[in-house]
Amino acid sequence: DNTGGASSVVIDGQGGHVVVLKGHQLFSGGLTINNGGTVYLEQAVGSSSRFSFGSGTVTLNGGATIYNGNGTDFSGYNNNQVWNGDFSIHGVNPIYLGNGAITMTKNITIDFTVSGDGEGGWGGINDGGHGYGLTINGSTTAGYRLEGVNTFTGPLKINTGYIVVVNPRGLNRDMTVSINS
Repeated sequence: DNTGGASSVVIDGQGGHVVVLKGHQLFSGGLTINNGGTVYLEQAVGSSSRFSFGSGTVTLNGGATIYNGNGTDFSGYNNNQVWNGDFSIHGVNPIYLGNGAITMTKNITIDFTVSGDGEGGWGGINDGGHGYGLTINGSTTAGYRLEGVNTFTGPLKINTGYIVVVNPRGLNRDMTVSINS
């Protein structure tokens, strides 16, 4: 159930591997999802976990999938994140990825399909001034909260779903925002 200590968890999608993380994860060495890997979060109904991804940096490489298995509200513990490729979030409820700093290393598309409603969220996103953009393909009943100061300079494109801007500096004044429905 729980991996502890300074260990890291690497999920590699080659061969169709799916890793199930149950309950509070205590590892601090980081979580990396590679090559279309899938992490399936599962927990007792009615409980929530602020340690679903351990406490280290979460690195999402191309094709990563995070699946909320049984409808509980999962969250990161303010993990710093590195988004190296497009990724997906699926399941019953959105997943709160925490308030940690997020670094985009390229243009990113996030596909999220959830059957419930509500809002997930994440912290401030930066791109190091490279002009990388963020595209959201979402569910019509759920959205994501931009809770941090976002300094990425590329466009924000919302194809479906919605974004809630919580922080007054949640939208960079230099970014272009487009909403398609």
